[in-house]
This record gives sequence, structure tokens and C-alpha cells, in this order.
Amino acid sequence: MLAILLLIRRIVLLLMTGWRLATKGRGITQRQQSPLHDANARQGPTGAITPTIELPITPAISAGVAAQIARGRRTIKIVIFSGMAFFLLLGGGVDLAVPSPSGVKVFPYLAAVSLGYGLFIGGVWLIASRLLRRDLVAFTYFRTVGPVELVRLHGGYLLRLADRAFTLNAQAPVAALRNLTWATVDHSLHAHVIFEVRDRSGRTVYCLEPAKV
Repeated sequence: MLAILLLIRRIVLLLMTGWRLATKGRGITQRQQSPLHDANARQGPTGAITPTIELPITPAISAGVAAQIARGRRTIKIVIFSGMAFFLLLGGGVDLAVPSPSGVKVFPYLAAVSLGYGLFIGGVWLIASRLLRRDLVAFTYFRTVGPVELVRLHGGYLLRLADRAFTLNAQAPVAALRNLTWATVDHSLHAHVIFEVRDRSGRTVYCLEPAKV
């Protein structure tokens, strides 16, 4: 019964998340002229007024993306080595504690499972981090000026900007964006790493610091 209730709860959460993505998964319609007097933030390459423009990448931004990749690499190494060690120790422990009359050892099988686990998790990380790696070699980043809205999702947040929306998991930008209704947001092209957030007055309320990533 408990398993059924947990399954129903998960289905409800997934449906709620899907509904919010369907209804909120687009940028906020911006009909009013921006009150910010930042011509670079509002004028696109063709001269038209646009909420989002591309700006040349800076060394600080590249360092921020590199720090994100390095942190993910460290985390995934811990996950892989911990999991592989668990299977190897389990196999060795079972063989030592429960001798097999037929001489069949569990360790070789769990060693194969350990290797498969490491390859699988490493492959998943390579796929998941491909957008960050694309940002690392990008020559530009986005600056979006306009209204912002933070929508709570199961397991994270959806950040709605003037003309785009994307999921957000990092806690520091969430804390900075929670009480804002208008902001200037600098973010990467592919993985949507937020580099800096400024409020309506131009004051920086969040800045990605590579040393702390």
C-alpha cells in the first residue's frame, strides 16, 4: 500500500511539473518599454530593441564555466569511486564470509558490476555536461533585461525571463532572484549558467565567483 501511495505521489508531482512547464515554460510577454537606461542591454545587433543580446565572453566568465565543470568532475569522481569500491568490497566480503562449496566466487561478478557502474555513471556525466563544455568554448554569452519570475518545480525552479525560460537548480541565484520582479541577468548560451544578476537600479545582487563554485 505504501509503495502504491508513493507511486501515486510521484505521478501527481510529475503531472504538476509538466503542467507548470506547459503553462510557464515560455518567456514573460514584455509589452512595456524597459525603464533601465542601459542601451547595450536593450539594443540588438540590428539596432532593434530586444530583451536579450549576445556579448563577447570575458576571462572571468570563462573561468566561471570552467569552475562549474571542475566541480562537477570532482563530484562525479567521488560518486564513481565510492560506488565501485562498494561493489568490490561487497564481493570480497561475501567471498570471505560465505565460502562457496563449489568454489564459485562472487567477487569477479561484482567486479564486472563495479566496472559497468563506473562506465555508466561516467557516460551519464559526459552527456549531462556537454552543454557546459559548449559554453566553455563559446565566444559570447547572453544578457537579458526585463521582468523575472521564479516558478517552483519538483526538484528545482523554472526561471522565466522576458523572452526565454529555463530550469534552475543552483541555490545562490535562486536566493538572489526570489524577491526580484525585474533584473538584468547574464547567463550562458547552452547550460544557462547565471554569471551575474543586477536589480532594477543596477546593483549587483549575485555574481558567480569561480573560487566558490
